[in-house]
Amino acid sequence: MMTMLTMMLLVQKRCLIAEMFARKIIFKGSSDADQLDKIFKILGSPTETDWPEYSSFPFLKNFKFAISYKCLFRETFPRS
Repeated sequence: MMTMLTMMLLVQKRCLIAEMFARKIIFKGSSDADQLDKIFKILGSPTETDWPEYSSFPFLKNFKFAISYKCLFRETFPRS
């Protein structure tokens, strides 16, 4: 089982890789909630299956996300 820190580091690495593929900043949000929404739209929303501790993360209690996104990384950055 992954720890919260391990999962956060994996998400951070995925964001960096996505921006390297795009060759531009793609996760520049206007607020914390907007930033997370931009990340979730491309990398997918975390689930309890992927990240069992996700719903207990204290920071997320401040946010209400109405939509659960699936990962669209490959669709957004297809191989050339």
